[in-house]
Amino acid sequence: IGAIVPLSGEYSRIGETLRTSLSSGVTSPVTLRFEDEGCDPKMAVGAFTRLHRQHGINLFIGPCCGSPQGAVAEAMKNTDALA
Repeated sequence: IGAIVPLSGEYSRIGETLRTSLSSGVTSPVTLRFEDEGCDPKMAVGAFTRLHRQHGINLFIGPCCGSPQGAVAEAMKNTDALA
């Protein structure tokens, strides 16, 4: 599962809380791979692209911030990914 959360910038504390909470609730064989969205649409699309293309991830949590959500939704349109 790919988790796109704010790990830098103004909302990084929220992202770190999400990372800790999600990680504590996941058990094998499920693994989480985190990427920073920085509450920036371009960063979020980059995070999605890396997770989807480089790591073959098709299931996502996030992005958490509003404008990145729309940008990633647009990037997901022609893929088999689900958020």
